[in-house]
Amino acid sequence: MNALTNTLNEMSLSFKSNSFLEKLDSILNFDLSTKLPSSLLIFQDAIAQASIALAIISFPYVLYLLFRLKKYGWIIFFFIFVCTPTVFFHYLLKNTEWFILANLSLLLFLGIYLFLLKLTSNDWKEPNFVDYYRKRT
Repeated sequence: MNALTNTLNEMSLSFKSNSFLEKLDSILNFDLSTKLPSSLLIFQDAIAQASIALAIISFPYVLYLLFRLKKYGWIIFFFIFVCTPTVFFHYLLKNTEWFILANLSLLLFLGIYLFLLKLTSNDWKEPNFVDYYRKRT
């Protein structure tokens, strides 16, 4: 039993440092509500609008980080999943009372895209096997 415990303790896995992945992770895990004083939580509508504005403003930087991480599939998926439906809804509903839906579709698809990106970005960390083998010898 003691040998098994020692083996499990030695198998702690470290990951290679990647500044682009760390920046992307900090953007995807940013929560505006934890950064504000609790007295401002009365203005939940303003907080939601500020969160949406921050997401839209920071998204070109997210695309840049994806480019630096060589995640070209995610960039192509962005244009297919977010841009194409938004443009389609915008022109389809241009002169109707449903035009606000076209504008909101961008936020909906962008939110789903960022959620999927957040779920998968943790799997992109590369294990540092060199440190593991150095510890064993």
